Amino acid sequence: MGEELVLGIDLGTTCSAVATVDSGGVAVIRNRLGELTTPSVVHFAAADTAVVGAAAQHSADPDNTVALIKRRMGTEFELEFHGVRHTPESVSALILRSLVDDAVAELGPHRTVRAVITVPAYFGIREREATLQAAHLAGIEVLEVLSEPIAAALHYTGGYRREPPDAPGTCAAAPAPCSSTTSVAAPSTPRCCARALTACTSSPPTATADWAGPTGTNASASTSPPPSSASSRPPTRTTRSSACTCRMPASRSNASSAR
Repeated sequence: MGEELVLGIDLGTTCSAVATVDSGGVAVIRNRLGELTTPSVVHFAAADTAVVGAAAQHSADPDNTVALIKRRMGTEFELEFHGVRHTPESVSALILRSLVDDAVAELGPHRTVRAVITVPAYFGIREREATLQAAHLAGIEVLEVLSEPIAAALHYTGGYRREPPDAPGTCAAAPAPCSSTTSVAAPSTPRCCARALTACTSSPPTATADWAGPTGTNASASTSPPPSSASSRPPTRTTRSSACTCRMPASRSNASSAR
């Protein structure tokens, strides 16, 4: 028996999924039907018997079947099946427990089950507390209740990595020069540009200007703005560092003073 099983669980409105991390990266665990997702549906066949997943979804007894329970998380909504009262937390706990059982069937039993559970970004404190309660009822130790957009961002950027701090007065090495017209929000913006407001400290920001000219060995001696764009482009503040020049929108007060 293993000591600890760490899982990532997506407790979805219509379907749920469970995953783990192995040497090859993130792996979604198939349920006992061989499917990557499990319908978030629970059928109460008896007072002490509940079925989760596809079997519940196709049940011929809709009066004792519940779906979309995630929409009720954090509310006082109650259900009754076969004389037993249930809450959104207790129903969600059955779904979570089914996902964990599928993972245990695939990976073997462990003494402790810990998980990161994703929730919608609109979930507030009550909904998140209800999710924690459901996990507790399912016997899961929750490592983190993570918003789905953050989970997606971590996945598609290679995961959460703690990077060493930059040397004082410098920016992290950029993969390519940051041109004078690079937007901070652009996907290709070097990390030093993305963190210019807090990390690039080699020199203080220059005064507010209508245009920031190019820098570097190929920079022109003239930094005059193009005649046609000076009036149509909003004021920007230029932060210069040893690695790049970053353009950022000026604050409201700076914009007013520039006019």
